[in-house]
Amino acid sequence: MNKVICLLSLLLATSYALYDSRSKVQLLTPQTFREKVLNSKSLWIVEFFAPWCGHCKALAPEYEKAAKALEGIVNIAAVDADAHKDLGGQYGIQGFPTIKFFGENKNSPSDYQGERSAQGIINFALEQVKSTVNSRQKGSSSNRNQQKQSSGSASGSGSADDVIVLTDSTFDENVLKSKDSWFVEFYAPWCGHCKKLEPEWNKVGSDLKGKVKVAKVDATANTQLATRFGVSGYPTLKFFPAGFSNDSEVIPYDGARDSSAMIEFALEQSNKSKKVEVVELLSKDILKENCLDYNGVCIIAFLPHIYDSNKQERNQYINQLLEVAKSLKNKPVNFLWTQGGDNYEFEEAFQSAAAHPSVMALSGRKSVYAKLKGAFSKQNIEQFVNNVLNGREHFNQYSQLPNFKKVEKWDGQDHKPVYNDEF
Repeated sequence: MNKVICLLSLLLATSYALYDSRSKVQLLTPQTFREKVLNSKSLWIVEFFAPWCGHCKALAPEYEKAAKALEGIVNIAAVDADAHKDLGGQYGIQGFPTIKFFGENKNSPSDYQGERSAQGIINFALEQVKSTVNSRQKGSSSNRNQQKQSSGSASGSGSADDVIVLTDSTFDENVLKSKDSWFVEFYAPWCGHCKKLEPEWNKVGSDLKGKVKVAKVDATANTQLATRFGVSGYPTLKFFPAGFSNDSEVIPYDGARDSSAMIEFALEQSNKSKKVEVVELLSKDILKENCLDYNGVCIIAFLPHIYDSNKQERNQYINQLLEVAKSLKNKPVNFLWTQGGDNYEFEEAFQSAAAHPSVMALSGRKSVYAKLKGAFSKQNIEQFVNNVLNGREHFNQYSQLPNFKKVEKWDGQDHKPVYNDEF
């Protein structure tokens, strides 16, 4: 028992080494983050840090100065994202420190990209205060939305267009064995609780767009689905993990019926059910889906051309990537591979065309990339990805992404070049 207490004390001491009990910076846990930030009308600036991070330690005194100057105006807080990895993953934290501003719409925070100085943070905060006041004065934030915030619901409005309508005939073709996770409401048109839930559910659909599919089923008109999934009351919410193939895999949702709670649940379950795969990069659409529109980081491996290799060697490379993907399943990272030389201009833009195999990390959201400098191995790639996610890797900025031309899918076989005998 004493060992447990000592361990907890050590963990707390590590976090509080940056911000102690006398600090104006509020140290948050997942529970207090939801209570204080998400369920609040106030404006918040939140730093996601790691106690061992050198940049975080350098920022701490400046962040402390900003907190003192902004006390009573904007709340300044910090989250130990190393201790609370799920919370960091929810917001796509890839490096430390990451600073986010939570304004009117708590489910759409913005990144702070300014100087890591007290004055820079203060100037940014005051700009956000001015913008919020002007927005409220113009009526873009209604009293009803403000009341929703104080009662535990995320601000902003959702769109019914972001909620997919499913029926007895369309459910399996969309949800069964889908690569996406699905969050589904079973409702009745006459149900008062369902009508009350509707704006919250629309908000869930809008905020989870591109992350989790959100849908609804009229259980009174689609009785086969209602019977199949044991729907006996309305509304009934169920989560269908990616790759769902058996009804026993369905996860019921019994939590609070506000958008922030439902979004938090869906993201947590989605991370748990994430399919581990290494995607073959064949087109700009695949690049867009897995990299450019993805909130996390994508890892792209440029493998030797099949003319210069063989299927056994290529499969070894892919399997090494797959092993890394499995070990980092709950991290915000996608893994892809493509044949080196097929998109030379694309590779050249990232200085990856010189030799194969080569590996790079790409963040479309931040327009930055990093290259693996060591040899292609499971250990080196895993260390590289962890460094990228923890902010220990050097990133380069890119301005314009070269076109990625469509290529044919590898058939899994060896291929050798065909030479014309006439030459």
